[in-house]
Amino acid sequence: MEGIDFQMEMNDACKLALSDTCNEEIWLEKYQSLYNRCSIKPQGRPSISLAFHDGEFFEGIDEFVTRYSNLIEPVKQWTDEDYENI
Repeated sequence: MEGIDFQMEMNDACKLALSDTCNEEIWLEKYQSLYNRCSIKPQGRPSISLAFHDGEFFEGIDEFVTRYSNLIEPVKQWTDEDYENI
């Protein structure tokens, strides 16, 4: 099982990715494997970041997954019907 050290390393990698200023297309390709490591995406649902571990919140992971997800699939504005179907 991956521990807190792994989570901290992943958080640092996400912070580095967030500060990268390359163009959007290159950024998405460059950080796709990082995105796949720190998020899960249930079919038909928004991506979920693995930003919580042993009660600790890793903001870098959360921000990175949010940014990457929004670039590949813009955030859907949920309706009452969407919430009813959860």
